[in-house]
Order: sequence, then structure tokens, then C-alpha cells
Amino acid sequence: MLFTPSVMEYIDYLNAAVVQEKIANIEECLIVITDIIRDPSQTTENRLKAVDMRLRTLGAYQKAEQEANNAPIVITLLDENCESTDK
Repeated sequence: MLFTPSVMEYIDYLNAAVVQEKIANIEECLIVITDIIRDPSQTTENRLKAVDMRLRTLGAYQKAEQEANNAPIVITLLDENCESTDK
């Protein structure tokens, strides 16, 4: 009886509910990060770490990285006197 499909489904359902209660969702994580950023009693190091985490969630570093990757590359050829050959 313990291993019937309906009992097993119910056990899986209960296990899933317990796991969901123990694991913070994204909103809860963002609230904690924001609380650290705004808490003046936190050390500067902790506040900067929280800012870094928040910026990563917003994709701020990806945008800057993409812009840097799109920057033109300029190569200047030099002669034996280390003067530019572009004249």
C-alpha cells in the first residue's frame, strides 16, 4: 500500500512543498541584497558586494562587456624608427 502510485504522488507533492518553503525565490534574494545595500550599519565591503550582486542580476556587466567588444580596434604600423607609417 505504501508504494501505490497515488501514495507515491502524494509523497512527491509533500516533498516538493517542503523544498519550496526552504529555498528562497529570486524576489526574497533581491530583498536581502537591497536591505544590505541600504543598511548603513553594514560594512562598506558588504555593501559593495551586495551592489555587485545586484548589478550582476541586472546584467550591467554584460552590457558593458558587449560595448567593449564592439569597440573598433586600431592598429598603427610603425617603421624601424618607431614612427607611424600612416602619413
